[in-house]
Amino acid sequence: MKKFTCLIVILLIIIGGLGATEGFQELWSIIVDLENNTTPSHQSAHGLVSIEDSFFTIIVIIINGNYEKKLIKINKTTLTIDWTINIDLPYSGTNNFQLIQSPDNQLIIVDNQSIKKISTSDGSVFWSQTIDHTMAHFWQIWNINNQIVAYSNNQKFAIINHENGQIIAEHDLSVPFSQLSGRHILTSLNGVNFYFFDHCFDGDNYNTATRLTKGTLTSTLDFEEDWQIKIADEVLLKIDITTDEKIITLSDYVTPDKVITTLLRKFETNGELIWETNIVNLVPSALIVKRPSNDIFISGNNNGQATIAKYNQSGNLLWQLVHPIAHTDNYYATVCSNIFNNNNTLLLAGKAWVMPNEYPYRTHTWFSEIELLPVSNQDEIVVANNQLTSYPNPFKKQTKISLDLDQSSQVSVSVYNIKGQLVNTLADTFWSAGSQDIIWDGKNSQGQLVGPGIYFIRAKSESFSLSKKVLIIK
Repeated sequence: MKKFTCLIVILLIIIGGLGATEGFQELWSIIVDLENNTTPSHQSAHGLVSIEDSFFTIIVIIINGNYEKKLIKINKTTLTIDWTINIDLPYSGTNNFQLIQSPDNQLIIVDNQSIKKISTSDGSVFWSQTIDHTMAHFWQIWNINNQIVAYSNNQKFAIINHENGQIIAEHDLSVPFSQLSGRHILTSLNGVNFYFFDHCFDGDNYNTATRLTKGTLTSTLDFEEDWQIKIADEVLLKIDITTDEKIITLSDYVTPDKVITTLLRKFETNGELIWETNIVNLVPSALIVKRPSNDIFISGNNNGQATIAKYNQSGNLLWQLVHPIAHTDNYYATVCSNIFNNNNTLLLAGKAWVMPNEYPYRTHTWFSEIELLPVSNQDEIVVANNQLTSYPNPFKKQTKISLDLDQSSQVSVSVYNIKGQLVNTLADTFWSAGSQDIIWDGKNSQGQLVGPGIYFIRAKSESFSLSKKVLIIK
């Protein structure tokens, strides 16, 4: 592994050579530490844009509760950083930053309250504007008539001229459901049809739901609302659109038994559900549709291992593979963002927990390009019959973990927190084939109750590794 220094940046580079899998081959990977390994810090990438021979991302650094935000440009050929600039975004959190490409191949940076256009050549600011209503989690480029579309938490959306940042038009959505919070906006590829996704509290079995609104923008920039539906008991995570304008969503769904499951869904343009499938053994954080084939790629992590999965347009899992960075001894890793660099390579941006994973913990950002490889039989995949479930989930006091084994195995069952740190080992024993149950009482290895939040149950043997996301509530 080679080291390169650029300003205060260390790039740890892995160039190919780690072997091809059935689904993809790694072309290169780099790990970026903007603090030069001198200070315990949390570093994470937000947004990923590829323009010509470079790619760009915002890196948020948290040191002792203080936030720094940097925009970096990395040369794809040399894998070195061309420039790093400090950026001033009013919002202090880390979840809502977005970086997108403008119609003239420059950069648009947005957070909850501001929008800026930045030069790709040197990072200088063309214009900056503060929006008078809080902006939502997702912004969408509209590449017709040089315009940008933004959607806000109070169900307003704005059409903005990318050349000067001026608002051309603003429109309101109707609000038939309670306590709405704007989340995502998606446009058709021709920029005419708009799909708005809002979070509300009108679930059937749980206090959450998603409202989906479809509308059309006229040639005079008037907005006509076509229809509106409610998808009960879910929290929308990611969305994308296919070539034939089918909507792909990734969401956490709460069943009537209060069990959280992650669903991949496909909708018609009239809001009718076409199919849905459960996402297993993967905690997803990125979704992208490869057009025109309309294959679906989901990225995230499985037990701290950066993982990529491919589904076809019928919702069938074709492959689910671990990125080679997961085979190194120094990092846990997850994929946070992905974009297609060209027709057959995928750029990934992620976060890597530096080992040993001790508090105060450190995370670096990592980037990789993978080449997609043909699979001999795209309609078949071998999936083990082992299943890991928990009930109730979410839970307050305890949850029953059930493991169905297709063969007898030596199995360890452990609990990890969201940082990838081991919380407790619940079992490490030989189990016979069939159903096995174990109770987790919400305590760590010292017998202390852990705090509310997300945890991961991991069951592992020589032949399989399964994980389940659980949520402790107050």
